[in-house]
Amino acid sequence: MFITAGYDYNVEEEAGMFKADVAWKGWFPVMNATFSQGKRASSTTGGEGISPERFTWSETNLDLSISQSLNTSRGLYNSGLSGAVSYNFSKVSHDNSTPDDFVNGNLAGLSYRFNSYLYRRQATRDLGPRFGYNFEARFRHTPFGQLKAGNIAGLQGQIFLPGLFINHSLLLYAGYQVSNPEDYYFSNIISTSRGYTTAITGNKLVSLKMSYRLPLLYPDFHLGGLLYMKRIRANAFYDMTSSSDPDPASFYNSIGLDLVSDIHLLGLSIPISAGIRTIYLERDGSFVSSLLFSMNFYDY
Repeated sequence: MFITAGYDYNVEEEAGMFKADVAWKGWFPVMNATFSQGKRASSTTGGEGISPERFTWSETNLDLSISQSLNTSRGLYNSGLSGAVSYNFSKVSHDNSTPDDFVNGNLAGLSYRFNSYLYRRQATRDLGPRFGYNFEARFRHTPFGQLKAGNIAGLQGQIFLPGLFINHSLLLYAGYQVSNPEDYYFSNIISTSRGYTTAITGNKLVSLKMSYRLPLLYPDFHLGGLLYMKRIRANAFYDMTSSSDPDPASFYNSIGLDLVSDIHLLGLSIPISAGIRTIYLERDGSFVSSLLFSMNFYDY
């Protein structure tokens, strides 16, 4: 049995949830139960000459799933297949910013997911596999429950390629999503352009991304037993997202740069990454910046 807990932050919605997860891997298939509670966010559609307004609501979720993975790794490559079927229960409730006409109640649905991946094994200094891909297909619907959310389907994939120099990495991403919402809108199941504070919505979404990651410096700097700075790296990216149906096509494109330092604190071996992201939003003609922070307990 595996028990995990933490906080999931949705970068696109700028809202997050506390989550607890219990997995039983003693049998086949794997059984999993996940409880989460927190905030979701969206924006009003507005109208001609009216800017969309962001609002939030509270959501409590219980997900029960069965899944199975198949490891097909051989030689220089890690590869595998996985599939899952989930039952999802959600309670939606209003907060101070939620419009009165927004849905309020319970919904229950089913989710299906298939994933396939293949990666060339990488060196410690590599910022990504020299070759590889990751593909995922997902479908969600609400055949029963008090509220109806219609259905949503998405396909997304990543391709990893070598960069111009050693340890560099080029990442290409493509995603397609189609939805038929009713009382409630599912959150996007594909990745959309970074930097936009209002959720990118539409019954049809197409997303294309390109990222180039490279190491800048290996300072090998330490401050007693408090801080060890291992590497400074950069990630330059360009994102394109098209949203359409029922409204005419809208484009949310952004170009940005991440500057990140990989460090260790207090002599611990837990890798920590901290930095800053600067993005130019083509749709708004403005710059935005944000802080980046992550801890990788899996490498502890």
